[in-house]
Amino acid sequence: MLHLQEKLSEALAGPVEALLDGANNETWPSMKKLLQRETDSAISGLSSALSGFDMDVETKEKMLSSLQDYVRGVVEAKARDEAGRVLIRMKDGFSTLFSHDSDSMPQVWTGKEDIRAITKTARSDSLKLYTSTLP
Repeated sequence: MLHLQEKLSEALAGPVEALLDGANNETWPSMKKLLQRETDSAISGLSSALSGFDMDVETKEKMLSSLQDYVRGVVEAKARDEAGRVLIRMKDGFSTLFSHDSDSMPQVWTGKEDIRAITKTARSDSLKLYTSTLP
């Protein structure tokens, strides 16, 4: 079972981190799909492995439930880690949006820019980053 848990950690850690790094409106639905796919795969594999052993149904169900809890725990731990970095990401996002033009080139300030509008857009976009990290 330990080998299966290590394999699941490897399979989930990178994709979950990538989803949270590129947070958008599809982050949580994508996370749910990933979680479901990996859980189903792991449970299927464990069920197949356990079918060769003579064990009672209750023990088998406990092992499968434990595996489900483990998978969920991996995803929750990554989400908690990322939640601690949301404010930093929001600040970085605001700074990037404020200091770069629509072509992602460094902003050249001529004095004719509508700084309030630029600030409002940058704040709004950095807030979208925050709300896209919420489940």
